[in-house]
Amino acid sequence: MSDLVVKIISGFAVQKRFVSVHSIFNKAAGALLFLLPLTIPAVTLKYSAIAVSAAAAFAAIQDDRFIKTDREDKKTMKFKGTLIVVKDCNEALKFYQNLFGFQLIRDNDGNMELSGNLYLQEEKYWERFTGRRVVPQSNQTELYFEEPDIESFVKKLERLYPDTKYVNHLMTHSWGQRVVRFYDPDGCLIEVGTPV
Repeated sequence: MSDLVVKIISGFAVQKRFVSVHSIFNKAAGALLFLLPLTIPAVTLKYSAIAVSAAAAFAAIQDDRFIKTDREDKKTMKFKGTLIVVKDCNEALKFYQNLFGFQLIRDNDGNMELSGNLYLQEEKYWERFTGRRVVPQSNQTELYFEEPDIESFVKKLERLYPDTKYVNHLMTHSWGQRVVRFYDPDGCLIEVGTPV
């Protein structure tokens, strides 16, 4: 019984809807198996058995595609997102909401999960957990966004955050892409460019 519950729940997790444990094909195979004795006078048992076996095999393959077990989900590592270290999660949240439209999914007191797989962690927790100091403006990584209306984005950035520190103001690369690079209030490098 618990296996049945696990399959229903894992089917929901994979498909984002409840998936019946028995697919239509599985039900059809069951019906054929039920009707098998009735076909003996009209069709030789050999052919009836082949039809039922083929239907049952196909049904099992279909069920396996739609119902995943917890064991299968643990086989592969999954990339969950990008974490950036900030001084104050609430201030960083405002910045990323105002400029990029991120939404708060979960607030765990100094650790926030935002839409788009972006995570914020307050510096005091990061340093305690890792034993390392944060180095703002290290230029080692950047968050990259694409924006078709880059001029409007730059005006919005300048209006909302006039004290922004730029790596480069709006410029055009040799391949035609227009980009702006700047630091968020905590020193994380951000690039916004037109779609390539």
